[in-house]
Amino acid sequence: MMRSTLRYLALGALLAGTSLAAQETQKTWTAGASLTSALDGLKEVTHNTTGFVVDFGYNGHLGNSTVPFRASLGYQYFPGSDHLGVKQSLTSFQLAGDIFIASAWTDLQFITGLSINKYRVKSEVAGLGSSTDNVKGPKFGARLGLEYRFTPAWSGQLLVQMTELGTDATNTTGINPSWIQAGAKFHF
Repeated sequence: MMRSTLRYLALGALLAGTSLAAQETQKTWTAGASLTSALDGLKEVTHNTTGFVVDFGYNGHLGNSTVPFRASLGYQYFPGSDHLGVKQSLTSFQLAGDIFIASAWTDLQFITGLSINKYRVKSEVAGLGSSTDNVKGPKFGARLGLEYRFTPAWSGQLLVQMTELGTDATNTTGINPSWIQAGAKFHF
């Protein structure tokens, strides 16, 4: 239910973005780091609630429009904790495209976007070493959030990332690696 609602909100925000474009920023590149809080599907796999995200992005415009757009490449790591002698961690590479929508406050922007994700689940069995289960093919996701510009060089971001891992890998049936992330970005 929440995934469906999030998808409709992301689509609506994307359509509204062409007429409510946020102000253009002067800085072109970004580097960011965030702490994450895992949502239920991810918690079930890693038996842990926290992780981190690092990303690098390029700010521009969506096509030939005036809609502010950021393309970014990110790395997510969700360490596992031991559960019944098995520790599973999840790593992800993500290519994301976000548009920014202006708010009533000058330095606050709404974010909506889509992502393509590639995951790997690593299982470690106590005393037996480790094995890695790779998920085949890209998985798509939706993103919603806020970004507040503290200075021309720094901003803070709060983002909800919903993705669907699917059922095409051993021991990963039903995983929905979704999370909430809060962090900072440096604009240069």
